[in-house]
Amino acid sequence: MASLSIAKDRKSSILVLPQVTVRDTAVYYCVLRDTHWDRRGCICVSAQQLNQSPQSMSTQEGEDVSMNCNASSTLNLLQWYKQDAGEGLILLIKLLKGGPRRADWIRSQETEVSGAEGKTVSLFCNYHTSSTSFVSLLWYRQYPNQAPEYILYRHWGSSGKGYASFATERFYSDNTANTTNLYIKKVVPADTALYLCALERHKENTA
Repeated sequence: MASLSIAKDRKSSILVLPQVTVRDTAVYYCVLRDTHWDRRGCICVSAQQLNQSPQSMSTQEGEDVSMNCNASSTLNLLQWYKQDAGEGLILLIKLLKGGPRRADWIRSQETEVSGAEGKTVSLFCNYHTSSTSFVSLLWYRQYPNQAPEYILYRHWGSSGKGYASFATERFYSDNTANTTNLYIKKVVPADTALYLCALERHKENTA
Protein backbone atom coordinates (compact mmCIF):
# COMPACT_ATOMS: atom_id res chain seq x y z
CA MET A 1 0.00 0.00 0.00
CA ALA A 2 1.33 3.43 -0.92
CA SER A 3 2.56 5.70 1.88
CA LEU A 4 3.19 9.44 1.95
CA SER A 5 5.57 11.49 4.05
CA ILE A 6 5.74 15.27 4.36
CA ALA A 7 8.70 17.52 5.22
CA LYS A 8 8.59 19.67 8.36
CA ASP A 9 8.21 22.84 6.28
CA ARG A 10 5.30 21.19 4.39
CA LYS A 11 6.82 22.18 1.04
CA SER A 12 7.80 18.72 -0.18
CA SER A 13 6.49 15.18 0.04
CA ILE A 14 7.63 11.67 -0.83
CA LEU A 15 5.35 8.94 -2.18
CA VAL A 16 6.61 5.40 -1.51
CA LEU A 17 5.38 2.31 -3.38
CA PRO A 18 6.61 -0.76 -1.47
CA GLN A 19 7.64 -3.98 -3.23
CA VAL A 20 6.50 -2.93 -6.70
CA THR A 21 5.20 -5.37 -9.30
CA VAL A 22 4.50 -5.14 -13.03
CA ARG A 23 0.97 -3.91 -12.18
CA ASP A 24 2.48 -0.75 -10.70
CA THR A 25 3.75 0.32 -14.15
CA ALA A 26 1.91 3.59 -14.83
CA VAL A 27 2.20 7.37 -14.92
CA TYR A 28 2.09 9.05 -11.50
CA TYR A 29 1.14 12.68 -10.86
CA CYS A 30 1.16 14.92 -7.83
CA VAL A 31 -1.46 17.69 -7.93
CA LEU A 32 -2.02 20.56 -5.52
CA ARG A 33 -5.42 22.18 -5.34
CA ASP A 34 -5.50 25.57 -3.60
CA THR A 35 -8.58 26.17 -1.48
CA HIS A 36 -10.17 28.89 0.55
CA TRP A 37 -13.33 28.78 2.60
CA ASP A 38 -16.48 30.87 2.88
CA ARG A 39 -19.95 30.29 4.36
CA ARG A 40 -20.94 28.15 1.38
CA GLY A 41 -18.04 25.75 1.90
CA CYS A 42 -14.91 24.95 -0.09
CA ILE A 43 -14.20 27.16 -3.12
CA CYS A 44 -11.51 25.50 -5.24
CA VAL A 45 -9.32 27.31 -7.75
CA SER A 46 -6.82 26.18 -10.35
CA ALA A 47 -4.13 23.70 -9.40
CA GLN A 48 -0.63 25.03 -8.89
CA GLN A 49 2.21 23.50 -10.86
CA LEU A 50 4.56 21.35 -8.80
CA ASN A 51 8.05 20.02 -9.39
CA GLN A 52 7.91 16.23 -9.53
CA SER A 53 10.94 13.95 -9.72
CA PRO A 54 12.15 11.70 -11.15
CA GLN A 55 10.39 12.17 -14.48
CA SER A 56 10.78 8.47 -15.28
CA MET A 57 12.38 5.43 -13.70
CA SER A 58 12.85 1.68 -14.03
CA THR A 59 13.26 -0.78 -11.19
CA GLN A 60 13.21 -4.45 -10.29
CA GLU A 61 10.13 -6.23 -8.98
CA GLY A 62 10.07 -6.38 -5.20
CA GLU A 63 11.95 -3.11 -4.70
CA ASP A 64 10.55 0.00 -3.01
CA VAL A 65 10.08 3.03 -5.26
CA SER A 66 10.07 6.66 -4.08
CA MET A 67 8.79 9.75 -5.92
CA ASN A 68 9.24 13.36 -4.82
CA CYS A 69 6.94 16.35 -5.13
CA ASN A 70 8.18 19.85 -4.26
CA ALA A 71 6.25 23.12 -4.05
CA SER A 72 7.16 26.76 -3.56
CA SER A 73 4.43 27.16 -0.92
CA THR A 74 2.97 25.10 1.91
CA LEU A 75 1.22 21.87 0.90
CA ASN A 76 -2.24 21.85 2.46
CA LEU A 77 -4.11 19.69 -0.08
CA LEU A 78 -1.79 17.40 -2.04
CA GLN A 79 -3.07 14.53 -4.18
CA TRP A 80 -1.12 11.69 -5.82
CA TYR A 81 -2.76 10.04 -8.83
CA LYS A 82 -1.95 6.90 -10.81
CA GLN A 83 -2.86 6.66 -14.51
CA ASP A 84 -2.75 3.29 -16.26
CA ALA A 85 -2.52 3.28 -20.05
CA GLY A 86 -5.86 4.24 -21.58
CA GLU A 87 -7.53 4.70 -18.18
CA GLY A 88 -8.65 7.62 -16.03
CA LEU A 89 -6.90 8.94 -12.95
CA ILE A 90 -6.95 6.82 -9.80
CA LEU A 91 -6.44 8.74 -6.57
CA LEU A 92 -3.81 6.83 -4.61
CA ILE A 93 -3.56 9.06 -1.58
CA LYS A 94 -4.47 12.59 -0.49
CA LEU A 95 -2.67 14.65 2.12
CA LEU A 96 -4.74 17.04 4.19
CA LYS A 97 -3.69 18.94 7.32
CA GLY A 98 -5.12 16.04 9.29
CA GLY A 99 -3.30 13.28 7.39
CA PRO A 100 -3.61 11.09 4.27
CA ARG A 101 -6.73 9.46 2.81
CA ARG A 102 -7.33 6.93 0.07
CA ALA A 103 -10.04 6.52 -2.57
CA ASP A 104 -11.83 3.96 -4.76
CA TRP A 105 -11.82 3.50 -8.55
CA ILE A 106 -13.23 5.46 -11.48
CA ARG A 107 -13.09 4.79 -15.26
CA SER A 108 -13.98 6.64 -18.44
CA GLN A 109 -16.86 5.24 -20.54
CA GLU A 110 -15.28 6.20 -23.87
CA THR A 111 -11.80 6.54 -25.33
CA GLU A 112 -12.53 9.37 -27.78
CA VAL A 113 -15.28 11.97 -28.18
CA SER A 114 -15.67 14.50 -31.00
CA GLY A 115 -18.01 17.45 -31.45
CA ALA A 116 -18.67 20.34 -33.82
CA GLU A 117 -17.26 23.74 -32.91
CA GLY A 118 -19.80 25.79 -30.98
CA LYS A 119 -21.79 22.74 -29.82
CA THR A 120 -21.89 20.98 -26.42
CA VAL A 121 -19.73 17.89 -25.82
CA SER A 122 -20.52 15.33 -23.11
CA LEU A 123 -18.02 13.06 -21.33
CA PHE A 124 -18.93 10.25 -18.93
CA CYS A 125 -17.19 8.16 -16.27
CA ASN A 126 -18.33 5.21 -14.18
CA TYR A 127 -17.19 4.92 -10.57
CA HIS A 128 -17.56 2.74 -7.50
CA THR A 129 -17.01 3.64 -3.86
CA SER A 130 -17.54 1.84 -0.57
CA SER A 131 -17.97 5.19 1.20
CA THR A 132 -21.14 5.58 3.25
CA SER A 133 -20.77 9.37 3.17
CA PHE A 134 -20.46 11.80 0.26
CA VAL A 135 -17.79 11.66 -2.45
CA SER A 136 -16.19 14.28 -4.69
CA LEU A 137 -16.13 13.63 -8.44
CA LEU A 138 -13.43 15.70 -10.13
CA TRP A 139 -12.51 16.44 -13.74
CA TYR A 140 -9.10 17.38 -15.15
CA ARG A 141 -7.84 18.06 -18.65
CA GLN A 142 -4.37 17.21 -19.90
CA TYR A 143 -2.55 18.69 -22.89
CA PRO A 144 0.37 16.75 -24.47
CA ASN A 145 3.50 16.67 -22.31
CA GLN A 146 1.79 18.56 -19.48
CA ALA A 147 0.48 17.56 -16.07
CA PRO A 148 -3.32 17.32 -15.55
CA GLU A 149 -5.08 20.67 -15.02
CA TYR A 150 -7.97 20.85 -12.55
CA ILE A 151 -11.33 21.84 -14.08
CA LEU A 152 -14.04 21.29 -11.46
CA TYR A 153 -15.46 19.06 -8.77
CA ARG A 154 -18.99 18.18 -7.73
CA HIS A 155 -20.12 16.15 -4.75
CA TRP A 156 -22.44 13.16 -4.79
CA GLY A 157 -24.28 12.98 -1.46
CA SER A 158 -23.99 16.71 -0.70
CA SER A 159 -24.39 20.02 -2.54
CA GLY A 160 -20.71 21.00 -2.69
CA LYS A 161 -19.09 22.04 -5.98
CA GLY A 162 -16.23 24.21 -7.25
CA TYR A 163 -14.60 25.36 -10.48
CA ALA A 164 -11.24 26.53 -11.78
CA SER A 165 -11.42 30.18 -12.86
CA PHE A 166 -11.35 29.33 -16.60
CA ALA A 167 -14.18 26.79 -16.25
CA THR A 168 -17.00 28.80 -14.69
CA GLU A 169 -18.72 29.77 -17.96
CA ARG A 170 -18.48 26.73 -20.25
CA PHE A 171 -17.87 23.66 -18.07
CA TYR A 172 -20.39 21.98 -15.80
CA SER A 173 -21.00 18.55 -14.32
CA ASP A 174 -23.69 16.32 -12.84
CA ASN A 175 -23.46 13.01 -11.02
CA THR A 176 -25.44 9.90 -10.15
CA ALA A 177 -24.66 7.16 -7.63
CA ASN A 178 -22.28 5.51 -10.12
CA THR A 179 -21.55 7.99 -12.93
CA THR A 180 -20.13 11.49 -13.31
CA ASN A 181 -20.69 13.57 -16.44
CA LEU A 182 -18.75 16.56 -17.77
CA TYR A 183 -20.31 18.96 -20.29
CA ILE A 184 -18.33 21.49 -22.33
CA LYS A 185 -20.48 24.19 -23.92
CA LYS A 186 -19.59 26.04 -27.13
CA VAL A 187 -16.50 23.92 -27.78
CA VAL A 188 -13.48 25.48 -29.48
CA PRO A 189 -10.31 23.91 -30.93
CA ALA A 190 -8.42 24.78 -27.70
CA ASP A 191 -10.67 22.31 -25.85
CA THR A 192 -8.98 19.42 -27.66
CA ALA A 193 -7.24 17.52 -24.84
CA LEU A 194 -7.31 14.35 -22.77
CA TYR A 195 -10.04 14.62 -20.11
CA LEU A 196 -9.64 12.68 -16.87
CA CYS A 197 -12.08 11.92 -14.08
CA ALA A 198 -11.14 11.28 -10.46
CA LEU A 199 -12.89 10.33 -7.23
CA GLU A 200 -12.33 11.32 -3.60
CA ARG A 201 -14.17 9.89 -0.64
CA HIS A 202 -14.90 11.77 2.58
CA LYS A 203 -15.64 11.02 6.19
CA GLU A 204 -19.02 12.00 7.56
CA ASN A 205 -17.57 14.92 9.52
CA THR A 206 -15.59 16.31 6.52
CA ALA A 207 -16.91 19.58 5.08
